[in-house]
Amino acid sequence: MFDPDVKQAPEQGGFFTSLSNQVQHELAEVQTEVCLKANQFLFHQGDEANAVYVVQAGTLEVSAVSEAGKKLSLNILRPGELFGENALSDGGLRTASVSALESSVIAKFQTEDLFDLMRRKPDVAIELMKLAIKRFQWVSSQLETFTFLPLNMRLARRILHLSGKLPDQRDRLFFSQVELAEHSGATREAVANILAVWKSRGLIETGRGHIRILDHEGIKKVAYETEWGAL
Repeated sequence: MFDPDVKQAPEQGGFFTSLSNQVQHELAEVQTEVCLKANQFLFHQGDEANAVYVVQAGTLEVSAVSEAGKKLSLNILRPGELFGENALSDGGLRTASVSALESSVIAKFQTEDLFDLMRRKPDVAIELMKLAIKRFQWVSSQLETFTFLPLNMRLARRILHLSGKLPDQRDRLFFSQVELAEHSGATREAVANILAVWKSRGLIETGRGHIRILDHEGIKKVAYETEWGAL
């Protein structure tokens, strides 16, 4: 069960842990637990949206597939992060798939249970509404990134985002060029060309199936400063 009394590291706190302890305890009363093995799907794009989830342990991937069959990795979810909140609107169908990258535990909140709780506890409704708005703002910013920014800036932002979630003890990210392409909405060849330029300028180190940032400030400049966008 999700334990709001266990304080998580800030980078792993996610959206859910921004709720008050009282609301988290009230939500814990209506949750169930789902366990996934590595590579197992929680739900698929197009499934009915009838529950909201919070990662308790492990790592999940959010992905979507275009009509042409191209996979786009939208996000990596770590403990404390909420997802599936579109079930709180009109339900409908899932717009993305969620699968486990490793053995994971997820708290599940059925929509009807949440609605019943919100009717009885207005403070829960208010905090969940604020939480949903924060999530919407974050998703909108990611959409703008994928829509308007050039690939090098998208890739730099995605690598920075992933490095804050999944580095190993040597600060390495174990992602292939294909996987990085899925995360940045590009082809493997385009990603390989950009990584080669960054490597030649001492910004990153690459190895078999992994990447390591050597110059965080340099990558941040590529990600957020227009004049560095050509790198």
